[in-house]
Amino acid sequence: MDLLPESPYNILCTAKESEMGKYMSNFMLTSKVVMANIIYDICQKYGIDYDVIRGIACKDPRIGEGHLSVVDENGGRGANGHCFPKDLSAVHEMYGDESLGHNLLEAVEQYNLDLNLSTDKDVQIIKAVFGI
Repeated sequence: MDLLPESPYNILCTAKESEMGKYMSNFMLTSKVVMANIIYDICQKYGIDYDVIRGIACKDPRIGEGHLSVVDENGGRGANGHCFPKDLSAVHEMYGDESLGHNLLEAVEQYNLDLNLSTDKDVQIIKAVFGI
């Protein structure tokens, strides 16, 4: 334990609790990226400067600055990386098809997939997670 960095959460928990905590964090951040992309699309549609809107939202302490930049340096969009797509998929799978939130999870997952593929953002990760 001495090798690990200091954590703001200093309570021991089970491996399942730790794993679910990671899923929750990544799911919430993935959702934030997806929602920011929806607002970006609306801004594009109505000729509104997204950077101004992002700047306004960032000042709200409940939202903060992280994960609101929607277009990367290569023009890619959507939540990506080694954790976000696979953890979103895992949460969707754990939640199940018979639950009320299934359609929402499916829509978020599909929208994020479409964003990544249409902008060619790290598609090898997306293809590996979704078996495309």
